[in-house]
Amino acid sequence: MKKYELIHSELLTMQNKNSIKGLLSSIFPKLSRSAYVFIQVDLPEYEVLRAQVFLDELADKLDEETQLTIIDLIALLLKDFLYVASTNTKLEILKNSLLNKKKQYLSKTERVEEYVEVSPGHTSLQIRNRPRKIHFYTLELTIPRKTALRLEIVLYDLEQMFTSFKMGLDELISIVFLEFVHHLKIGEEKNMIKRFIQCFG
Repeated sequence: MKKYELIHSELLTMQNKNSIKGLLSSIFPKLSRSAYVFIQVDLPEYEVLRAQVFLDELADKLDEETQLTIIDLIALLLKDFLYVASTNTKLEILKNSLLNKKKQYLSKTERVEEYVEVSPGHTSLQIRNRPRKIHFYTLELTIPRKTALRLEIVLYDLEQMFTSFKMGLDELISIVFLEFVHHLKIGEEKNMIKRFIQCFG
């Protein structure tokens, strides 16, 4: 999906609505469009597996009818992101947070420390960047059009306010998901399960 495709589509629809008035609007049928948009997101395989293990453990504690998939999880995370972005966060704080997370989670390189021989018998600890070796898993997401549009609006507002900010919808979805997995990795899984049980138990 092209950057800000939904925004452009909505603006075009508004223009078409305003250009056809009176009798003409009843003669020409409205162009139908899907209530959902389809987005492909490439996520690191291990992180997808880590999230799936979390969902499996959650399912063991809930009844079978509330089994969540990775796609369900992403939908909940995006809903939570929109709530936080619209109620509690100043734009500059949101911008800084997203750019830092983009650098942390989506960078194509990683910093490594290694000892390098600088002279015979003498080594020095040095830091260098090297390409990250990651295998990706492609998710086909179906997102409600209104949700995707709200997410694009947030990104567009940030880009208009801050020239340093550049981010696509697929990148935002990846960041939100990878941030969640990061919390699982650092030992917050029990708290996450407790929160989900409160919502679905």
